Amino acid sequence: MKTKHITTLAALVAAPFCVAQTSSYSWETNLDYTTRDTDLEDSKLNEDNIDFGAVYYFTPIDYATGGDAYRELAFTQRASSLDLRLNIRELDDDIDNVVDLDAYTINGLWVNPETGWYANLGYTNANTDISGDFTSGIFRYQPDFDGYSLSVGKYVAENTTVGVVYSAIDYKNRTEDSFVESSSDTIGVAFKHYMSFTDNTGFSLEGNLYFIDLQVAQFDELDDQGLESSGEVYGLKATYYPSRNLGIGISYSDADDLGGRPYLASRTAIRDGAGIFAEWFATERFSLHARYANNEYDLSDADNFDDPGEVESDSLTFGAAYRF
Repeated sequence: MKTKHITTLAALVAAPFCVAQTSSYSWETNLDYTTRDTDLEDSKLNEDNIDFGAVYYFTPIDYATGGDAYRELAFTQRASSLDLRLNIRELDDDIDNVVDLDAYTINGLWVNPETGWYANLGYTNANTDISGDFTSGIFRYQPDFDGYSLSVGKYVAENTTVGVVYSAIDYKNRTEDSFVESSSDTIGVAFKHYMSFTDNTGFSLEGNLYFIDLQVAQFDELDDQGLESSGEVYGLKATYYPSRNLGIGISYSDADDLGGRPYLASRTAIRDGAGIFAEWFATERFSLHARYANNEYDLSDADNFDDPGEVESDSLTFGAAYRF
């Protein structure tokens, strides 16, 4: 599977760089490949992850507007959009257990360019297919889930947004002979700011703070173990643009209070840790990006609540995006 995924991504990366310049675009597609190695206390996990996304902008995005970074054009031009994401994951451990997880997310963003008000409604759904025996902890960490998210906010300045976010997720973890059904409710705030230093350089800062309540079977037993059934999750992401076609940044997220992996409607999971990333637009249409992340956190052990498992993972992502 790794070979097939790498071949697929390489074919996209090998697309011609010398594409005729365009003054605007209405679509953006992207393909990412992530490889992740995770160390648990009693096993090791290897993960292959393919993400495909397509975004349609209801109003064409203009390249000629100002000197904003190519990555930030939709944000600074207050564009409404429809976004579809597909995530395909394969995890295998060192005793031949395998989990295949397919997830898709649909997001609709409406923005009023004049007033700056915006609203985003999203839905996500994920299903797992498991093979092997149930002697490993690999299974309990990969639930089926579905749910929705809603955010409402405003451009409080020309290129600054502040909004509130709510999501509700239902998920179930497979055990050897049954499923354990759980759910989570999330409410929080998010902001983003972009500023130009010169005609061709800029900087963006994004952040969020979520308050999450997990309703998980037997989770009350974790109250005295440093893993709570409710808590806070926050994240920060900063990107510097030395030119319109290049972005370099760092990110950090923290979810220690919730064992590292609360489930949100906007993503399959949140992992504690830091990351570095970069994106380069070879042309106005075609870009390449890469990201490295290191994550460390405690993860609840369904078999032994007195001894939460320590998790450490490293991941590397390569991707490409094309606009037309």
